[in-house]
Amino acid sequence: MEKIVSEVAENFIKNILEILSIGGSIEEIETVALREVKDCAAKLIGIHARAVDVAIVSDKSIRREHGYAIERRGDERRITTLIGEVNYERMSIAIKKCLKIAF
Repeated sequence: MEKIVSEVAENFIKNILEILSIGGSIEEIETVALREVKDCAAKLIGIHARAVDVAIVSDKSIRREHGYAIERRGDERRITTLIGEVNYERMSIAIKKCLKIAF
């Protein structure tokens, strides 16, 4: 995960430096830089969501203890937030004790 976050951070820095080198008025720079910040934050949230899924998959003892079973993997999810659209893949978990499916 650190490598992926580092790549996102490097791209962010490169893009911000490019925005600043092009120049323009404060308002123009602010608009473009804010869009870049939001895009970067959305990518980082998606990375975090994937990391949570990996942690859940790797901890079989906790899943068994609580009666969870993985139903499906790779369900694509999209959430619209204040920073923009966050895309990630999640798995479906069946809760065997009450026969419900959660994401």
